Amino acid sequence: MIRKIKVFYAAFFVFLIISISINISKSFGASSLQIGTGYNETWGKYGTNYTTSLIYIPLNINYYPDKTFNFQATIPYMQVHKQTSTVIINGIPVQKAGASTSTTESGLGDIVLTGNYNITNQAVNPSLPTLTATVFVDLPTASKSTGLGTGKANYGFQLGITQLIKSYFYFINGGYTVLGKPSGVTSLTNPFSAYAGAGKLITKNLSVAVSGAWSQAIISGTHDAVTGNLSVIYTVVKNNTIGVTYIKGFTNESPSQGIMLNYSLMF
Repeated sequence: MIRKIKVFYAAFFVFLIISISINISKSFGASSLQIGTGYNETWGKYGTNYTTSLIYIPLNINYYPDKTFNFQATIPYMQVHKQTSTVIINGIPVQKAGASTSTTESGLGDIVLTGNYNITNQAVNPSLPTLTATVFVDLPTASKSTGLGTGKANYGFQLGITQLIKSYFYFINGGYTVLGKPSGVTSLTNPFSAYAGAGKLITKNLSVAVSGAWSQAIISGTHDAVTGNLSVIYTVVKNNTIGVTYIKGFTNESPSQGIMLNYSLMF
């Protein structure tokens, strides 16, 4: 019953953000601002003896000054059912040494600031794919005392390519993250990561995609995280998009399963 109540409040939070987004859209005339939210839940043992479930509800604010640059701020709410000795590092539950009991913690996650630069843009030059360079920083706004964060900033970069070929599309992305080193966690390494996938436009409003994601282990001697994803994206009306993704993990340090629901509104 407690879990159902918490999921209800999380769903209500998503509904509230959608309502706020729609109301804000009536106040702006520009078409360069995008607001989105979602409900992301994953669960698994992540290489430990305990199951951790993580609910992540982001408020995403994107600003597009032109077709070359894109800036994003992500302000997330988190709810994690975990052990008291577990700390969330770069979105991954890590077990620290010491006695532990089960607990549920919630609150603000790390705020993420991202800058994207389109080196090439298929919307401008259809003969070339879109090549995007990204830099990001995770601000240490999540609570260190409850294990929702480390109290340290992370930063990194990514390079991605996407292309639409008739009704098909593909995407490839690779990156590197420099992790802030929290106390009590040893053998922490900075991970490389990558994901790739392909999809098809079923109609002008509906598309499907399959993808895979890989992230290097952040603790020496553990397995890399590997997941497979199946996504469906539907445009309800112009610039009003809903996405659903199912996640399946394939290694001990990956989530066993997960679900992502996303909503975005451009205005």
